[in-house]
Amino acid sequence: MRTVHLLVFERFADWESSYAVGCLNNPGGQAGPDSFRVRTVAASLAPVLTTGGLRIVPDTRLESLRPEDSAMLILPGGAAWERGANREAAEKAKEFLAADVPVAAIAGATMGLARAGSLDDRYHTSNSAEYLQRTGYHGRQLYRDAPAVTDGNLITANGTAPMEFAREIFAALGVYSMAERGSQSAVSMRSTTPALDRSQRHELKVLLLSDPAGVSVSPATRRTSVSIHVGTSVHIGCRRGGKYHWGLSVHGDIDIIPPGVVSVWELKEKDTALIMSVPVSLLTMTALESGVDPAKVEIVNRFQMRDPQMEHIGWALKAEMESGYRSGRLYFDSLGTAMAACLLDRHSSVSRASRIENQGMSGRRLREVLSYVEDNLGRELSLKEIADTAGLSVSHCNTAFRKSIGMPIHQYVIRRRVERAKTLLREGEMSISQIAIEAGFAHQSHLAYHVRRLLGVSPMSLRESRHNPQAAS
Repeated sequence: MRTVHLLVFERFADWESSYAVGCLNNPGGQAGPDSFRVRTVAASLAPVLTTGGLRIVPDTRLESLRPEDSAMLILPGGAAWERGANREAAEKAKEFLAADVPVAAIAGATMGLARAGSLDDRYHTSNSAEYLQRTGYHGRQLYRDAPAVTDGNLITANGTAPMEFAREIFAALGVYSMAERGSQSAVSMRSTTPALDRSQRHELKVLLLSDPAGVSVSPATRRTSVSIHVGTSVHIGCRRGGKYHWGLSVHGDIDIIPPGVVSVWELKEKDTALIMSVPVSLLTMTALESGVDPAKVEIVNRFQMRDPQMEHIGWALKAEMESGYRSGRLYFDSLGTAMAACLLDRHSSVSRASRIENQGMSGRRLREVLSYVEDNLGRELSLKEIADTAGLSVSHCNTAFRKSIGMPIHQYVIRRRVERAKTLLREGEMSISQIAIEAGFAHQSHLAYHVRRLLGVSPMSLRESRHNPQAAS
């Protein structure tokens, strides 16, 4: 039996961790019999009084707690964190994270982690961005407005989301049967980067992020961000680096945000993007291996541009993420290095070419074609109508499209339909036959054929993989 440790202190918010603790101490609800138990830990063994009026006698002292003796450290909120107390607990959490033992913090406890620097390089959430900003921490660009966020071995949650907090704890510990008891409407986000050990903390981070319509600000960060638009076309405006760009962003459009640059985004509709965060250390290493002086490297600010090579790397990272990183660290690292090399070679002050060569469609025509395809995936499409959208003949359109994207139009359309179907299958709200029609396939067997051909699995396997990412392809 593995032990989960719960921090207790005077007037801590006992309700914030009660759902998680109650289920973990219930052996009948666990995936494996008697898998976990919860023990309390405190600065001393003196009894503490919770905000709810319960008196608890701690099981062990904080100073004697070792990461190797624990499956997870849970930090509940409470006013003590806001007063700057519990510093020893925040340092103990850093020790756990460095040892790759999970830490789960909710509400006020996230403020303690922010002060300790534990949120500077991890995606996280809290009661609000402004709440954490009071600590003066340096992780504002990684804040996400969600009930609960998991990044590697760290779970953070809003104080109003104890059930979502519990679900993330159950998932991290592998108690999946218990995780299913949580709210199915929880807007919980999971980091899409494999668990990193302390020597890998500064490598590539990957996140699939959806933002609602409106205005959002992405503060400057020390990393270079590569954002690839995913799915339905969206009207997006962005102001950064003293420039402003407004346009229709279509599937595969790329934005590159250099380090130290603030971005203000204006979204007319819900937007989904694949975000790849490339650290300075990876760019520096790649530059040195290429014989380039890292001090001379400046990443170029790009708006809604196309780069087939970078797009290919991005989709490979997305596929690896969705498979639960089954290809391993070496493959993930090679993709990260390829992305860094692409940035240096094509989008920096030391690029070998001053501009991206375009041997296919013009940017405007390609965007119009891709947007038309994306907006009409659910119905039958013909090469003639797609060519008419571009203002080209069928043969010229297909040739130019292939040069720009790297595949014929019909193959691109099928791949986008499979991706649309994969998303709908994982949402689990429609039958497979309904999804086949929604994604533009003639019938369920047509969908199954192409899903198996491109992804190597059946539609039913994809649907089941929403509970088990390792089963996804």
